[in-house]
Amino acid sequence: MKKTLILALCALLIGAAATWAVIKVVIPQWNRSAEDNTYWQVTAKLDQGGEAFAYLHTEKITAAFTRLLANLEKKLIPAATGPQDKTAQAFYVLNMLLKGYGLEEIGGLGFSSITLQPGLHRNRVVIFHRPGRNQGLIWNISGPTPRYLDELDLLSDDTAIRLTYQSQRLLPIRPAQGQAGRNGQGPDPR
Repeated sequence: MKKTLILALCALLIGAAATWAVIKVVIPQWNRSAEDNTYWQVTAKLDQGGEAFAYLHTEKITAAFTRLLANLEKKLIPAATGPQDKTAQAFYVLNMLLKGYGLEEIGGLGFSSITLQPGLHRNRVVIFHRPGRNQGLIWNISGPTPRYLDELDLLSDDTAIRLTYQSQRLLPIRPAQGQAGRNGQGPDPR
């Protein structure tokens, strides 16, 4: 009994020392980006260890593209002639795509592909936005809350390919385009 108690206490002491070493030595040396990014949020939804795995942090890219677009707009629009100038319309469409449709709210993109068994592959694509950055049309087109897709129950049991998707409400696209035109800087697209 004493021998078992001594061995248990020694094992507990060794386990505590190993845990302390992992926390103080190993974890701080994990490579992490100095910049805040969405890597963990995106890659948690992907399959690692397959044939393809990709992640792209898009916040810096879209911020740089937005700045470039604003600078070009400042330089090119004053030189434009006429109210229906094609340059002004092009900048209006680009601004509507970035802001109105929510493309500048995308925080990260991910893709993975893995073979589950010979001849059976699973591909995943993740488009991620940070909490609170979901005002664009691409985030609201499928409705405010997810729903179960009853249509998938119509597939037979031996279906070889089963695509899972979110249902799309295409009706609000046109009114949103008109509202963007009235509130935006360019002409109404109707």
